[in-house]
Order: sequence, then C-alpha cells, then structure tokens
Amino acid sequence: LARPLAAGSISRLQVADTAVKSVTQPYETFGGMLPEAEGQFYVRVSERLRHKGRAIQPFDYERLVMEAFPQVYKVKCISHSFALDAHKYDKDYPYAPGYVTLAVIPDLNRLKAGISVEPKVPVSIIEEIDAFIRKRTSPFVRFRTMNPRYEKIDFCIRVQLIKGKDKNYYREKLRQDIIEFLAPWTIGEYDKLTFGQCVYRSDIVGLL
Repeated sequence: LARPLAAGSISRLQVADTAVKSVTQPYETFGGMLPEAEGQFYVRVSERLRHKGRAIQPFDYERLVMEAFPQVYKVKCISHSFALDAHKYDKDYPYAPGYVTLAVIPDLNRLKAGISVEPKVPVSIIEEIDAFIRKRTSPFVRFRTMNPRYEKIDFCIRVQLIKGKDKNYYREKLRQDIIEFLAPWTIGEYDKLTFGQCVYRSDIVGLL
C-alpha cells in the first residue's frame, strides 16, 4: 500500500467466485494506507494532545494536514503573509495580520506530477484541505492553501571537451545531469524534495 498498484495489476479474485465472470482494473489504485506502526501511534497521539484538533499555531496547521491527507509529503505554514509572488512584487508586506498561507508538497509515491521538476498537489486536494482547515480554525482567519512556487535557475556554462568528442551529445548529457542534480526527485529520490533549498555555484562547478 505504500505505492499505488499499476493499472491491470488485479486480474482475478483471491477466492474464486462463480458469480463473478471477470475482474478488470483500468486505473491505478489510490487512497491506500499502511497499518500504523507502534512508534507512529505514539507520535500521532502526542500531536493530538497538543493541538486538540484545532488549528491555532503553525505546528497545528501542519500536523492536522499531514495526518488527514496522506497524499501530502511536506507542509509549510506561513503566518502573517499575503504570499505574494517575488517575481511580480519587489517586496512582500512583512506583516499581514490574520492571513495564514499553507504550502503543500505532494507525495510522489502516491500522486503523479504533471511536470516532474515542479510537482504540485491537484486542485481538488487543495480545495479539500481548505475546507478541512476552515472547520478547525477561527472564522476570522483568512486562510489559503497553495502549491509551492518553484524558482527557475538559469546557468551560463562554458566547457571545453576533449578533442574528438561529440559536442551535441555531451551538451545534452550535461544539461540532463544538471537537471537531475538540481531536481533529484525526477529520478526517484523523493526524500530530497523540500522547501527553501539553496543552490551554490561551487556545487555546480564540482558537479562538472
């Protein structure tokens, strides 16, 4: 249950039944959950005793969503912010009392991203999170759930190949290696998908 079953994985009943002619699975499975381990039980109970099912502090928002929506991998609660786009506005307002923004990252083991380098939670789940939190927070809170904004990075790199090597092949190979280095979740390393990652020029030079 940790990963969805691919379409067509289920083709027959575990116990044969003459009343059933055939079994088909046109889509992959969804919504499955692993049995709760003993350690997870104590963590969940401790968090429940702290927030008591109410969203007041950023900790409460994050833990409530993580528990109720297993499709979400990581959550970041930002209070007193309009969540303005840094590319459109020079400065975000430092304080916006009453505004709470929740950024969510999908669990790529459960949800497939339309754009692999910028995984986003579907709008339907965003709306479900909105409705879920509004029932557990103050009616005066101006709450908003959103996908994280991925900042694009441009590189201008000059390299010198060994004489006789195919320029076009190694240009594309270098481009792909840099993408995998900056976005390792595109090759299955989902645990490296997080908020606020820093990229240093020395890291790119070291990669080359």
